[in-house]
Amino acid sequence: MRLISCYIEGFGKYQDARFDFSNGLTAYHLENGEGKTTLATFLRAMLYGMPTDRVDAYGVRSRYYPFQGGSYGGQLQIEWQGKRYTIARVFDKKSAAKDALRVLDERGQPCSALGEIPGETLFGLKEEAFIRTSYITWQQVDIDLGNGIGERLGGMAANASTVTLEKALDALEKHQKTYHSGRRKGEVFTGRIPDAEEKIEEIKREIYRAESAEQTLATVRKDLQESSAMEGAISAEIEKMQEAGMRRTRWESYRSLLSIAEEEEKKARALAEKYPLGFPTLEEQKTLKENADALQEIRVRKELRRFVRAEELAQKEAQFAQGVPSAERVEQLEMLVDQYMQETREDGQTDVATPTEPTAKAPKKGLLITLLVLAIGLLAAGVALIGAVLPLGVALLVCGVVALLLDMLLYVKSAVSAAPVVGRAVSAKHVELRMRLEDIFSGYAIRDGDMASALRTLKADVAHLQALRKERADYDAETEALAAREQVCFATMQDVLARYALQEETWLDAGRDGKIYAETTKSAAEKRARAEDYRVKAGLTEEPQVVEGMETRKQEHRALQERVRELRLTAGDLQREAERLPRLRLDLEEAQEALAKYLQEKELVAVTIASLSLADTNLKDRYLLPMQESFLRYAKLLGAEWADAVSLDDDLQVQFEARGQLRRAVHLSDGQRALAALCMRLSLMENIHKGEMPFCILDDPFVHLDEKHFAEVAAGVRALAENRQIVYFTCHSSRAL
Repeated sequence: MRLISCYIEGFGKYQDARFDFSNGLTAYHLENGEGKTTLATFLRAMLYGMPTDRVDAYGVRSRYYPFQGGSYGGQLQIEWQGKRYTIARVFDKKSAAKDALRVLDERGQPCSALGEIPGETLFGLKEEAFIRTSYITWQQVDIDLGNGIGERLGGMAANASTVTLEKALDALEKHQKTYHSGRRKGEVFTGRIPDAEEKIEEIKREIYRAESAEQTLATVRKDLQESSAMEGAISAEIEKMQEAGMRRTRWESYRSLLSIAEEEEKKARALAEKYPLGFPTLEEQKTLKENADALQEIRVRKELRRFVRAEELAQKEAQFAQGVPSAERVEQLEMLVDQYMQETREDGQTDVATPTEPTAKAPKKGLLITLLVLAIGLLAAGVALIGAVLPLGVALLVCGVVALLLDMLLYVKSAVSAAPVVGRAVSAKHVELRMRLEDIFSGYAIRDGDMASALRTLKADVAHLQALRKERADYDAETEALAAREQVCFATMQDVLARYALQEETWLDAGRDGKIYAETTKSAAEKRARAEDYRVKAGLTEEPQVVEGMETRKQEHRALQERVRELRLTAGDLQREAERLPRLRLDLEEAQEALAKYLQEKELVAVTIASLSLADTNLKDRYLLPMQESFLRYAKLLGAEWADAVSLDDDLQVQFEARGQLRRAVHLSDGQRALAALCMRLSLMENIHKGEMPFCILDDPFVHLDEKHFAEVAAGVRALAENRQIVYFTCHSSRAL
């Protein structure tokens, strides 16, 4: 088995690169970063593939993905069992599932001779075991025979995944103690044999109890038969008494239903007596409610109604006590005023001026203030009541506005009257017209020096009086309408109330009682019908007699039932105990057979332990001595100065003697451990591969050696390369071969 060449299409820093390998030693002296580890990893990847990178980690695939992109993979040409094969792989950047593998034979045809994992077919080892034998790096200074190496040594090597002799002997000894531990737990020994002996004794005791139960069962069955017959007789008697009691109970249920119906009939009669003329119908109740609600509304409105401008109307009526001037009279006054105004304009041409007194007396200041307060109060009251009683609130607001306007008019009149008037000499006709007009206006309580203003005041007062009279007429008409409506509603209610001799205050109770009467009458009829139906179905024609003495018989019956139950339980227990006899006798035979079997197996385990101990001696002679011999031979070949002090124990672990004591390889220096690991791997390769020796890849494994020791090792490696293929990588000239 040897490497011939490899071609790298793309792997790490290599792209389109070819490497050829000699039959003996092929050495690569490359500086750090020039790709020696990349080439060694490529060789291993071609044989075993590469694991899938984890999503959250930077794995080996991502690390060696071609720097310049392109195809990721290559070919490896090898010779195995006299034939040449080419292993071609294309790797995915992250997933092994997407890799492509082809194996070609000498003719370049695809073949399956090397399997899906060529390394396992070539070396007979998994990748982890290959790394611990033929693929040696500077990091591997420890010795580990796991992951498949032990199986190749014979299946019994130390640290192998198979069962070791020590484990087998330990398991057999533990199994031997399961039969008889030789130790007591309490007062008895533990183990299958003592347990089987104890089980036999227990089965014998149970057989004795079952035989005793079989003898007692006949007596218990006779007592059970007699008690059951007596219990049946009393049960039949109680059944007859219960049937009679049931008839009495049904009669009492019938009377209970009937009494409920009679109680409701009594309640309905009381209501009928309270209302001898009957109850208003639903339509009549509706009429009563509508008219009662209307009456309530009318009475509230009548109680709250007031003609708030009555005093104002009285004042205006007093002002025109001598009569309201007609339209003709007002027209005559307008002509007199026009004539007076004409005379005034003509008299105004003279230069004689004489002061004159005001024609009307100015109102007092106290009257103006009182009128203002009254107007504000009316306005406030109107605003407060407009939400509750709309008509009254509106009326108060109107009165307040009128009072406020009147106060303002009197105030202006007072100011005009108080001002001095300067007149000129007037004619006798002018004076006569003035006196006539003043006399007419004073008859209407108008005293204004300005006749035109007085005429306007008169017209306004007449219009105001007429408006007040209309408001009064409207108020009286509405009052009469309310009274008429009240009379109609009252008469309508009285017509219905008289029909049933009811009062206005009690009609609501009559309606409610009428509903109760109707419901009670209907319910009473239904309950009476239900009671009679129950009586007929129960077959009751007369009142049954009361049953006596049944409770005493029931107590006697319960006592007998309890005795029968206990006897049945006892008989059942005895029956089951007696029925166990065949099974117990069979169990006794099986337990005795099991005891005999355990005794034989215990003897067989003892013989097996002795046989395995003998076989162990023979087996160690087969694999331990060859490993020890080859390990020491390689140690001397590589110039190990500790070769005479180091040996392998029964578990193939390196040990050395120091100050009279044997110590493990962990106590050696890094250089000594690296050299010991190399010797162990070479010895493993020799003993695992008995025929064709595989190639060996050394990735700078001597970094821990000084120059003196490396020179001795280098000579040994060259000697090894004479009969096996070695590919050697190093990054330092001091370790170059």
